[in-house]
Amino acid sequence: MKLLYLSCHEALAYDEQRILAELGHSVCVIGETTGYTRPFLPPVLSEAAFVDPGSIQRAQQLLTEHGRVEKSFVDHFDAVFFVSRNDWILDNWEAVKHSRVVCRLIGQSDDGTEIRLKPFVDQGMVMLGYSPFENRRFSIFSIRHTVRFYKDPDEWKGWNGSDPSVMTACRFIDRDSECCNPTAYRRATNDIPHVLYGPGNDNFLGRQGASRILDYEDLKKAYRDHRVYFYVGTRPATYTLNFIEAWMTGIPVVSLGPRFNTYEVPELIEQGVNGFYSDDISLVEKYLKKIISDTDFAREIGSKGRQKAAEIFGKKGILEQWKSFFKSVS
Repeated sequence: MKLLYLSCHEALAYDEQRILAELGHSVCVIGETTGYTRPFLPPVLSEAAFVDPGSIQRAQQLLTEHGRVEKSFVDHFDAVFFVSRNDWILDNWEAVKHSRVVCRLIGQSDDGTEIRLKPFVDQGMVMLGYSPFENRRFSIFSIRHTVRFYKDPDEWKGWNGSDPSVMTACRFIDRDSECCNPTAYRRATNDIPHVLYGPGNDNFLGRQGASRILDYEDLKKAYRDHRVYFYVGTRPATYTLNFIEAWMTGIPVVSLGPRFNTYEVPELIEQGVNGFYSDDISLVEKYLKKIISDTDFAREIGSKGRQKAAEIFGKKGILEQWKSFFKSVS
């Protein structure tokens, strides 16, 4: 199929463009595609060759500057994927309604999402969730199709834990304080060497901490080298790409508990077997210190976490989820 993918998340677009191309689809991504949450992403070589490059450039500019797509551009494609942006669907429905329209959820639904989207679902728009957990939020209609985010275990691997410190990846942790639990982060890492990666964190440094923005390869190296990953959540997302990447790489994961709106993550972790979580910050700190001080213990927890990550989020399984999705909507 020829797919138009309207992206509001360049790291996710990078992953999904690759896996959709592997399934034999021609994918054209426009929208937020480069350099913000993940600077210097490698190029994806499956660009839609059947569309004139000048047309793609004009469509990119129209979408990013005005939130619009033109019907003449949409006509090149068999299906249109709107990634999360409800406003894009509302503003462009007349241009896309003749095509197969998919709303790709990424965990950013709020209480008004169903109300805003129901008129389009009634007209045939397909809702594609990213977690079974999402149906706990929806009551007007259910999410019939789910394809999880993924990572390739052959790419995200090789944890060594050579740096005895805590790693967290979270952007704008202090600005988005209602979503990212910065107070809990400070308390849990106050007496532990820690590094906070991501944009917008320059003024949020722990006493023994540092903040950096990493490119793609350096991010993978950070997961390999740090001793433990501390997951603080990003409300309302039920899980994040950073969580998958960490778990898949084999770095031991310690998460805040469900009271901190970490949603699905405490349900995925088998406590004390493939990771840890707690609502008690003193226990979180204890888990972090135990993993830092005991390399063999860290290796055991990380290895079992990697096994579970591959089972839930591994590329092989997600390929099958995508195949099932396209078969069900064709």
